[in-house]
Amino acid sequence: MSSQLRKPEDVVDSRLRREELAKTARRLWNCLALAQFKAQHGCEDLSFHIIELAFEEEMQQAHFSQCNLHFY
Repeated sequence: MSSQLRKPEDVVDSRLRREELAKTARRLWNCLALAQFKAQHGCEDLSFHIIELAFEEEMQQAHFSQCNLHFY
């Protein structure tokens, strides 16, 4: 069983590629979520930029409605 040591710059490059891939995946998931929002609300003719605020507001309201906060 041979173990190969990687050069520090190879490790850094690998890490940077993984981070860039993760960012790209997050952007794609965000676009898919916005596309679903557009389809559900009949906003297909509007750009993502225009409906982004409405989408974020609805997501915040959904998050707050799921929280079960009791103030005494």
